[in-house]
Amino acid sequence: IQNYPMAGPFLTYIINDKANNRKLILEGFTFAPATNKRDYMFELEAILKTVQFN
Repeated sequence: IQNYPMAGPFLTYIINDKANNRKLILEGFTFAPATNKRDYMFELEAILKTVQFN
């Protein structure tokens, strides 16, 4: 995509994984031009908060 800005709301979570001596970064963004993004952000937040690493 040229000359088209991609901006919008986003979420970032940084998880300190002490057991494995690392930091995990979860990122998600909503790109939906000309629409309300509120519901998308709630859904994205629910997804990111339920991620499990084994």
